Amino acid sequence: MSFVFDILVEINEEKPHIIIPRTITAISFDMLQQLGVTDAIETITVEEGNPFYHSDGNCLIETRTGTLILGCKNSVIPTDGSVSKIGRLAFNGCQALRKLIIPEDIEEIGYMAFAFSGIEEISIPYSVSEIGALCFALNPQLKAIDFKSGDVVIGCMAFGTCDELAQEQYPFPVDKANKLKLIIPDVVKSGEDAVYRYAIKYDIPFEEK
Repeated sequence: MSFVFDILVEINEEKPHIIIPRTITAISFDMLQQLGVTDAIETITVEEGNPFYHSDGNCLIETRTGTLILGCKNSVIPTDGSVSKIGRLAFNGCQALRKLIIPEDIEEIGYMAFAFSGIEEISIPYSVSEIGALCFALNPQLKAIDFKSGDVVIGCMAFGTCDELAQEQYPFPVDKANKLKLIIPDVVKSGEDAVYRYAIKYDIPFEEK
């Protein structure tokens, strides 16, 4: 079996990029992160003929599950239905990432998917039903999150220590508050989580997970 250490990583001043050979059959999430070049990477490609993975819009995608397992600052998530989940740690530590459009086909955003990133604003479509623990945590520059109407399961500390959200802005526009029903684990109920503070401030109904 071929693992992530076979990945060709080419780093140069002009265009750092990752190339996944067609022979790769399994990729370790942790080993991808250990490459230590996520923030510098500009393009992600998979060689033609790989039956397990493909790339689109500078996103590394597990074909069978439709999971985006690695993105970069230039990623554009496909809108053709080929991606249904943003995987754990997919954009973790990508400080160069500022904005990202999440298509309607996305159903889940995984654990720490955007933690420690440079994301400043993001819109969560109606199709998303679950946001993993620590998903957007530790993003002091995150100022605005637009949630569309729908039921959303919020993971523990999903918006933890987002200082900008904590001050004056909240994860959801007030005029959409009556369209939301949040499902919040009991452990989220802390002063460090912007979602819980928002629900209390605007009397938004929520269920305990």
